[in-house]
Amino acid sequence: VMAFGVLLGFGLVAFIRVGDEADVYRGFFLNALFAPPGCLIRWKLSVLNGKVKGKWAWFPLGTFLANMGASIISALMKGIS
Repeated sequence: VMAFGVLLGFGLVAFIRVGDEADVYRGFFLNALFAPPGCLIRWKLSVLNGKVKGKWAWFPLGTFLANMGASIISALMKGIS
């Protein structure tokens, strides 16, 4: 309940404030919004680590996919704003 209140507070401040500081608060809000699902997705994708056979057995595929997905989402969010 408290986490929801903090998220709601950041959201309200992020979208009500105008000026240079608004971008900072908007970034806080989006980080707080996307961090929990991102952690769960990374955890679920970690089962793919070590599944690649052969020469690439050392490659952490699940972590790579999570990072690439997060980078794409981050770039899209920056492009939209």
